[in-house]
Amino acid sequence: MHVLGFLGNYLYYVLLYGALSMTTASEGFILAYTWPILVLVLAFVILKEKVAQRKIIGVCISFIGIIVITTKGNLVQLNLTSTEGDAMALGAAFVFALFSIMGKKYNFDKTISVFIYFFAAS
Repeated sequence: MHVLGFLGNYLYYVLLYGALSMTTASEGFILAYTWPILVLVLAFVILKEKVAQRKIIGVCISFIGIIVITTKGNLVQLNLTSTEGDAMALGAAFVFALFSIMGKKYNFDKTISVFIYFFAAS
């Protein structure tokens, strides 16, 4: 359980704030908040949830939308503010998605787990 606290309450914020120090806030937050999409992808892989065609189409449309937004609509010329910052933001999204999936996989008491998550992050 302390590993989940490290992932969701420590590593996520280290990566997120590191990304925001290197890239624009809009670009960093858009990439960092891809975690709900990554939750679906990781649910297919880790939790072996059913892969519905609607979910696959939704994930693809979401990723295309993220590409359009981060490239400011210029898909031909990929002009990102900071490749390192964007990679850190995507890393943060992956870490938080993993935290969410692992929290779903292991059904701990909510009150105690939040305490342990923040304690581990401290």
